[in-house]
Amino acid sequence: MKLSPSQLKLYGDIDKILFFEWDPVGVSRMSDAEGARDEYQPYIPRVFKLAIESDAPEPIAQLLTELSTQSMGLPAAPAHDLAIAQMIISAKG
Repeated sequence: MKLSPSQLKLYGDIDKILFFEWDPVGVSRMSDAEGARDEYQPYIPRVFKLAIESDAPEPIAQLLTELSTQSMGLPAAPAHDLAIAQMIISAKG
């Protein structure tokens, strides 16, 4: 599937938002953060798909919470995840 220029931009924006803003593990604040730049990239396609399918932030927030709690074993941060999801929806333009 070929992405449009606006979709490519959104994909890149999601990558940045997940790494610098969501960052449940704190890798963006580590001294060797560039070495961990790909930490959340496996999650981008799922977040991108949800962002393309809807303007509602809740499904994205739910996914982020699931990823951080079930995949990473971290405590839930639903308010933070919702704020990040709203940032992603806003990035759609």
